[in-house]
Amino acid sequence: MSGLQFENPDQDQTLLSHSQSITTLESQARRTEAILRRNEDTIQESQQLLVFASDVNKMKAQFPWDLQVVRDTVNGALNGLQLRVGHLETRQKVSAPAKIFPEPPFYAHIYFSGDIAETHRFCCLIRDTFARIPGHFASKRQRILWIAGYFRTASGNLGSDCPSYTWWRGLLTKNAHKQGLPTQKALSMADFVIDKLFDLELFLSAIEDMFSNHKEAEEHCKALFLLRQGNKSMAEFKIQFNTLLYTVILSEESKCEVYEAAINPKIVELGVNCGGWTELDTLVNKQRMAVKLAIDVNCVAQINQRKFQAPLPCIEFKRAPVAFVPVPTKSTATPMDIDLVLADLGFTFANWRRECTDCNLCFRCMKPFDKTHVDVWGCPHSDDKWLVKSDILKVWKSWGGLYARIANQQLRQAIKARNASQYLKFENNCLSNVV
Repeated sequence: MSGLQFENPDQDQTLLSHSQSITTLESQARRTEAILRRNEDTIQESQQLLVFASDVNKMKAQFPWDLQVVRDTVNGALNGLQLRVGHLETRQKVSAPAKIFPEPPFYAHIYFSGDIAETHRFCCLIRDTFARIPGHFASKRQRILWIAGYFRTASGNLGSDCPSYTWWRGLLTKNAHKQGLPTQKALSMADFVIDKLFDLELFLSAIEDMFSNHKEAEEHCKALFLLRQGNKSMAEFKIQFNTLLYTVILSEESKCEVYEAAINPKIVELGVNCGGWTELDTLVNKQRMAVKLAIDVNCVAQINQRKFQAPLPCIEFKRAPVAFVPVPTKSTATPMDIDLVLADLGFTFANWRRECTDCNLCFRCMKPFDKTHVDVWGCPHSDDKWLVKSDILKVWKSWGGLYARIANQQLRQAIKARNASQYLKFENNCLSNVV
């Protein structure tokens, strides 16, 4: 066997050899599997590339056509634009119509001589005129020249008698001096370069600063405190009062005090008598109430009549001497006897009701006439709680009867009229009644 070159390895060598062969085959199998997996990935990528390649080929075929469409669209737009540009170039240019400014009006009744009392009224009138006719002036220069045309007196004179015209000539001289022009022949035709002539509002402000009263606030305050209604109507007086009030700074309380002193004193007295006047703490509310009170002419006339009526005659009550007559024995009191006693004391239900009303009492129950009585327009108590004739007679006798009522009336009239002479006559009447 050895000669035939056949080796006869033992069993261990054979197992070792076979295990090495198996290991080699396994490693080769793993390498083969890895190669196969890489080949599969490569095949998939190649398939995707084939899809992309087909898309690119399609785009190559479609792209020239799309470019042609875009080119045709752009060429069409350019052709239309060139056509319109050609029309614009060949079109004749039309010049804008020139704006025509009508001649500004001239008001013969307007003038400004430079008097301080005319300044604010003139400037307000000029501003209102520019607001009404804005299209009559081409520039601010024309507006200033139009204003300067009213620098004259009421008779139309210029010169030294007209301070406003003298001031205007001074502005023109200053304007000419700033431009190096002859000041002796300063004209309004030169360009305006100074600030007061360059802007309209500056020009009007310069007029107000030059011809203004620095004590105007004091004069307005003095005029407000001296203002009185007199014979003016409430509407006319309210306009005049509020016009002066807006120029003076006062507190609300001071406004009310000044207004009370200015309006007709009869209106204030009527408001106090009617109630509610003293509770008002704002000028607006007092003015509203004054208008309502002024409408009640009868009440105001009645107060005026009470103030200036002739004094009441002094009436003396004396007892005439009578012959002695024996007094008969008194009989049992009857309703007729009560009526006779009431008649002797001058009692009537009209006098009783009037006296209770003057004392703010209910003539039924003799309790204060409060809100409960006002709500029911009478006495809220039942009939059994009303005073009977005998009770009324006691109260009437405690008041002094008819003489006391006459004295009370004279006292009220004297208090309302605030007349010292009537107080004296009231005392004399009381003394005569006692006698």
